[in-house]
Amino acid sequence: MGGAEAARRHNKAVSEDLTTNHPKIAANDYQLVVRLFVCLKDISPDNDSTLGFGRVSSPFFAGFTKAIPSFDWITTGAKNEVHARVRGKCYL
Repeated sequence: MGGAEAARRHNKAVSEDLTTNHPKIAANDYQLVVRLFVCLKDISPDNDSTLGFGRVSSPFFAGFTKAIPSFDWITTGAKNEVHARVRGKCYL
C-alpha cells in the first residue's frame, strides 16, 4: 500500500467512526487534520533523518501528504527532538 492509499483509508476510517460515534460532529462541515511525527532512524536504520526523507520511504511520504491537503508527515530528527517538534507544530 502506498502513502496516498494509506491517507485515504485513514481518512475514511476516521470519518466512519465520527459518523457512528459522534454524529453531531459528523453532521458539521469539518476537516480532519493529521500530523504524523516520525523519526526516520526508528523506521529504518538505512535512512538518514538529517536529510528529511529517506530514499526508500520518500514515495510513501509524498503520496501521504499529497493525497489529502490536511495530512502532514513531519520528520522529527533524533529521538530527543521529537517532543520539541510536536510542541512546535501543535498550536491548539
